[in-house]
Amino acid sequence: MTEEPVEYMDEEEVVDEMLVEFEAAKAAGKTDGFVKILGSGRSDDSALKVKEQCIYSLARLYAAQKMLDQLMPLLKTNNEFFGAIPKARTAKIVRVILDVAGEAQEGESNEKQVQLCRDVVAWCVAEKRTFLRQRVEGKLAGLLLEQKSISSTHEALKMVNSLLAELKKLDDKQLLTETHLAEARIYHAMENIPKCKHKRIVCPVCFSVSIRTYNCLLCCVVLFDA
Repeated sequence: MTEEPVEYMDEEEVVDEMLVEFEAAKAAGKTDGFVKILGSGRSDDSALKVKEQCIYSLARLYAAQKMLDQLMPLLKTNNEFFGAIPKARTAKIVRVILDVAGEAQEGESNEKQVQLCRDVVAWCVAEKRTFLRQRVEGKLAGLLLEQKSISSTHEALKMVNSLLAELKKLDDKQLLTETHLAEARIYHAMENIPKCKHKRIVCPVCFSVSIRTYNCLLCCVVLFDA
């Protein structure tokens, strides 16, 4: 009995099929198609790019439907995907998800954003993503400050102080500068003007900063002296 030849689909054809599925999911505007693609076992570069777009699309769909509680599971259920891409790319995806959540809650209480950041921080700790955790903690401190309550302001200060202790041992001048500025904002909110002005002076003299950061510093000078 003659065996029929086995047809092997080359990688490009598989990826093209995935792109077709992605476009179909976008047209349908439903989550099922994106979830199906993310569940695929493919891990080549082209497939990973499609999966990244699926995560963005899902995040926007969840945000549009005010289903922010689904954003964290979007990260947790795709650990295999995040393990296959560079950490910097993961940081970008998380940043986009947090931005999408912020846009969805604009003009409303940021409590869901705060909880999402807390969950992301816990995820970063579990996955040993220190670089990303530090940046999310910085964002979380800013969100806590926006709540303008005594407890949240003190929590933000405690978080920033802990973050500064870590960053001083590293060579991330950009984040260190931003964290010093966050600390200055917190002291300003607490009406601790002496410490606030001290931080304003410390930031630019301790290390060189980018033009963008320097412009931020100038804005802070105007704000604090007003």
